[in-house]
Amino acid sequence: MRKIIAFAHLPLDGAMQGPGSADEDRSDGFDRGGWTWQFSDEKAKASILGLVGSSVKPNDLLLGRRTHDIFASFWPHAPTNSPFTVPFNKANKYVLTHGDQKLD
Repeated sequence: MRKIIAFAHLPLDGAMQGPGSADEDRSDGFDRGGWTWQFSDEKAKASILGLVGSSVKPNDLLLGRRTHDIFASFWPHAPTNSPFTVPFNKANKYVLTHGDQKLD
């Protein structure tokens, strides 16, 4: 049986939005996007990379619709020098959604 492992970037104030970029998620007036990566050191980045897999052993990704749409706009066009490009491109993506829109 395979495991489901969840991880989230969670600040002390509990905001569960927009860790990636300033414009990632502006819903409900949220204007603090992009805060996470600037505070990550090499150990934190290695830990995240360990969770998302490697080019040798890719993982599957279980995503919400909004997260999928954010990822889909970036991957597979991510820079080739990013350690996340190959694992994210190789991963099977499963999307939880209420909508019936086509997912590529």
